[in-house]
Amino acid sequence: MDINKNRKLFKGEKIKYTRMKEKRGISPVVATVLLVAIVVVVGIIIFLWASGIFGESEQKFGEAITKSCDTIAISASYSGGSLQVSNDDSRIPLYGLIVYDEQDGNLVPIDAGEVGLAPGESKEISLSLTDPKQVSPVLKGTKDGSDITYTCDKRKIDISS
Repeated sequence: MDINKNRKLFKGEKIKYTRMKEKRGISPVVATVLLVAIVVVVGIIIFLWASGIFGESEQKFGEAITKSCDTIAISASYSGGSLQVSNDDSRIPLYGLIVYDEQDGNLVPIDAGEVGLAPGESKEISLSLTDPKQVSPVLKGTKDGSDITYTCDKRKIDISS
């Protein structure tokens, strides 16, 4: 039994009571569908973000190109404006070279361009350098189905004079 049923209502109270009675929430089924949709959208966003960060790495012979950088064997010597480079590796072709020339006490990277040395091949490159100290190999690999060049920055070979 409602105690307030027989109570005299003021003008504003009746309107307030009917407005409250007319308000309704969404059904549980609609709420569940909305929650699932939000979770799916957030999941897709996280997946796309993570795949951009952890995308496919550079590849050479079906493995990470950094592994090829660690194993490639090259030798280099410089005299009289000529850099003699030899690819002593038995399976990895050398695409290019970055030569580190000492200028004013700093090592400055200089792109020697496309060298194109097959395994076991040697080549002489004309470069006017101040005091070349090291070379880094540049390899050709693939990433996401496209050809890319990769400089083995961590692999620096000393140049003999």
